[in-house]
Amino acid sequence: MPHSSYIRVVPGSRCAVLFLHGILGTPRHFDFLLESIPADWSVYNMQLDGHGGTLRDFTESSMVRWQAQADLTLDALRTRHECIAVVTHSMGGLLALASAVKNGEKLRGMLLLSPALCIGVKPVACLNALRVALDKIPPGNALAAATKKACGVAPEKRLWRYLAALPRFIELLAKAHRVRSLLGLVRTPCHLVFCRRDELVSLRSARCTAGRPGFSVEILEHSGHFCYSEEDKELLRAALRALVCRTQAQQGPPA
Repeated sequence: MPHSSYIRVVPGSRCAVLFLHGILGTPRHFDFLLESIPADWSVYNMQLDGHGGTLRDFTESSMVRWQAQADLTLDALRTRHECIAVVTHSMGGLLALASAVKNGEKLRGMLLLSPALCIGVKPVACLNALRVALDKIPPGNALAAATKKACGVAPEKRLWRYLAALPRFIELLAKAHRVRSLLGLVRTPCHLVFCRRDELVSLRSARCTAGRPGFSVEILEHSGHFCYSEEDKELLRAALRALVCRTQAQQGPPA
C-alpha cells in the first residue's frame, strides 16, 4: 500500500485532529486509531516532507522543514477550527511540543505516543532496520514485520547510501535535547504513552516528564516502538477517545 497523507475535511467542523508521524515513518502508523475520531471532525493525518518516497527524498529534507510543515499546518487549522487535538508518534511528538511552546492557541490537548525525548537504540532495532533494508523479514517475526510496515521510505539495499541520512538523525538528537529544555513552557495538556519494550525510545523519556503540570504518563507493558499488542491498541484507542471527549467539552478559546 502506498504511503500518503490522509485528509478528511468536514465543512463547518468545529474540531480537528492533526496526526504527526515519526522519522522515516508513515501516516499509516495511525490507521488503527482513525475509527475513534468522530465523523463530524476534520482529520489531517499528514505525511512529512521527504517521506513516502526514496531514501534520497528523505536525505534532502531536514528537521527545519518538518518543523515548519507542522507549524504551518497548525496555523492553517487554527483559522478553520475552534478546537484542535494533536496525536503523534516518536519524532512527531517533538514537533508538536515545539509548536505548542511557540503557539498553543486552540490546542486542547495532545496524545503523544513514544515521544522521542530520550533516544535509546537497542540492538534489535538495528537488526530489524537491516532486515527491512535488505527485505529479509523472517517469517513469524512480528517485530520485524511491524518495523517494515512502519517504514515510510523505500528500502535501499545499497547500504552505504544510508550514510547520507546521518545528518537527519543528528538533527533528531539535537531536537530531542532542545525540546527537553522547553518542557516547562508547554501549557497544552499532554498525555504521553511509552512502551515497556520500546527498542528506540528510552523510558528515561517518561521520567523527565513525570510530575510536570499538565502532563500525564502511561506505560504500555506489552508493546514496542512500532508493534502494539491488541490489548495495548485498545488502551490507545481509549486514550484517544478520552482526548476527543475533553476537546468536545471545551468551549471557546482556552484560558
